Amino acid sequence: IGLDVSRLAIQTCNAKLREMETLAATDNRVTLDPHCRPIVLQADALRIAEVLAGLGIGPGEVTLACAHPPYLNSIAYTGGNGADLSGIGDPGVFTDKLRSFAKEMGAVLAPSGVLALLMGDVPKAGKTIHLGNAALAAFVQEGFELETTVVKTQHRDRSSEFYYSRAGQNLLMAHEYLFILR
Repeated sequence: IGLDVSRLAIQTCNAKLREMETLAATDNRVTLDPHCRPIVLQADALRIAEVLAGLGIGPGEVTLACAHPPYLNSIAYTGGNGADLSGIGDPGVFTDKLRSFAKEMGAVLAPSGVLALLMGDVPKAGKTIHLGNAALAAFVQEGFELETTVVKTQHRDRSSEFYYSRAGQNLLMAHEYLFILR
């Protein structure tokens, strides 16, 4: 089950899923598990418990969740959707929203459930906002335990191009954190 606030992201994902189904139907080298049917919905992750309940999934039933929130307002994601966290520039307000998300995830995850959270730091006005640390602290405050951290390096990806194009920007995102939380 995939949730995203962006209508375009949902449309793109569903188109890719249809492409996979078409390929599997026409190429015998490609198979899809008939018991695994992806569901992709436009929804606010801060209401994940409500969305899952609507699909018949109750509290404590999710065994694995993956989340990749925006990095403050570094890149506008939806251009005005009120549920879009990329509209928030204040790290404190953003962290409060992440804490709300952590509370929602804590309600839906099984006792042995795992959350993989991809988060990076943000360069702003020549300084680094340590958003990764703030995100981790928000989840720990809501009862999650850090199992491990994977540091994912970034080289010549879209974010590098974005930051190179900004006047006076001398700090680039060189890595992201993949926090594995229970």
